[in-house]
Amino acid sequence: MPTAAEPCRRAFAFTLLLAASSILPGCGIVEKWFGGQHGYLLLGVDALAYPGEHTELVARLQKGSFLDDRPNREIVFSRGEHVLARAITDDEGYARARWMAPTSQGEYLVTVSTGDRKLAERAGTACLLISVHDRASRVLISDLDHTLVDGGFKKVLTGKAAPLPGSADVLNRAEREKGYVIVYLTRRPDVLGKRSRNWLDSHGFPRGPIITSDSLLIRSEKFKRQHLEELKRRFPNLEAGIGDLPSDVHAYRSVDVRLCILIVNPGDDFLDRRRQADELSRLDERVILTSDWQDVAGVLFDGRSPERKAVLARLLASHRGK
Repeated sequence: MPTAAEPCRRAFAFTLLLAASSILPGCGIVEKWFGGQHGYLLLGVDALAYPGEHTELVARLQKGSFLDDRPNREIVFSRGEHVLARAITDDEGYARARWMAPTSQGEYLVTVSTGDRKLAERAGTACLLISVHDRASRVLISDLDHTLVDGGFKKVLTGKAAPLPGSADVLNRAEREKGYVIVYLTRRPDVLGKRSRNWLDSHGFPRGPIITSDSLLIRSEKFKRQHLEELKRRFPNLEAGIGDLPSDVHAYRSVDVRLCILIVNPGDDFLDRRRQADELSRLDERVILTSDWQDVAGVLFDGRSPERKAVLARLLASHRGK
């Protein structure tokens, strides 16, 4: 039986496909946009766990232009040749299985496939990441679009997205030198999870769980607050949060993230930038404004924050320099 969210999800799929037809003309829109195969979309859901904790492995199977759920299909979770668990998809296409996380900390990739061989050939495989860390671990949260990506996810879908200069190097250094656990928190819809993972991996970003949205009915700040509250409950040492919107840093501040860093992206015209500068100037003084990832590196590794007035002046001057 369809759930109450079914009409919204179908409308969302329809909207995405309409947009896709203008961006990626021709057949295979679902495959090109979502990373599916032969009309099937198999996705894994990332999670964080404590060492040795029983956690849940979650995957979803959908098919067709409107991403219809595929119930009563066997899903297999494995690592290498070792099968971790099997589960049957429910009415919404989800398969869930219990698994004990390894006792050693680290990032563990789990392969997801279907149990039926013929279906497996058509649906392909997916992966999910179980990020295993102690409760005391130090966490850095980062947005994706206009924060790591030089643009929005539309560029990712069309294969034209480049990372912002220095972003991958800074996050790898933060993981290596500071011991930060990297968590990617984005309001991108969950159907873009596979494309998001592929993009991060292809550009050398450190592995970390990607938290995406399963609803269009919730605003970005509320969505992020809810997930940050749960993250804070389990991993209280939220050391840094990086985003590009005031709503990002409002969400970070709501759970007392120690360093709230906002990367300032200039608006399209001078009036946009003037309004942007006015809004940014009113942010809590504890919010650190930066112009690029070189500034972010100074904050994280040298304890050096850019002067807010200088960042806003560069924002306004960027129009005159065009």
